[in-house]
Order: sequence, then C-alpha cells, then structure tokens
Amino acid sequence: MGRAAQKPNRINVEVGDIRHFIEILADGNSLAIYGNQLFKEALHHKFFNMTIAEIVNKLNPETLSELTGIEFERIADIAVGQSPPTNSELVLLAKELKSIGLDAQKLKQMRDRDYPD
Repeated sequence: MGRAAQKPNRINVEVGDIRHFIEILADGNSLAIYGNQLFKEALHHKFFNMTIAEIVNKLNPETLSELTGIEFERIADIAVGQSPPTNSELVLLAKELKSIGLDAQKLKQMRDRDYPD
C-alpha cells in the first residue's frame, strides 16, 4: 500500500498527557517499539471493523489490483460489494494486509460477516 511513493518509516506522534500510560504498559521497554505495536493493534481493529469493500476502496482498487494480481474488474466488483472475494482472492489480499494482522483466515471471517448466506 503506497509502495510506489515510499515515505519515511518514522513519524512523530504527540502523546501529551497519555505518555505515562504508555510508559506503564511498555514496562520499561522501548516506547518506540511499544508505540509501533499499539499502532498495529489499532490499525488491525479499525480495518477488521470495516467491510472488505471499504478496505478495497480505501486502499485504491486500481493500485490493489496491481499489487495483488487480481484483475481490476474483480477488484471493482469487490469494492462495490457486488460479490464476495473468493478464497484465492482473500489469500492475495492478505499478502497486502498481513502487516496489520489481517491474514486470509481473518479476511474469511470478515467475508462471512459481510456476506451472510
């Protein structure tokens, strides 16, 4: 996601009056490493609560088609919620979403939730 225009992998985050909570939970470990873990957990939660169609739209269907190898017409159908992704399409999507913990099994749970029989 966004590989073409690579940006620095570091960001500055103002934690203000929540720093002490982060330090307590980090339990003496690096705040940067713990902050990274918190970001991933938050992203996982946010994305898991979206529909697969919403995720595809947020990530740009054309770009996602190029990254996954799923034909653009299929990605477009998925993006509008016209048809659920197949198991093999979930595996391809999971390769792009694995860094936030959305593997093929989680995507299957989402598909089952989003497209009940």
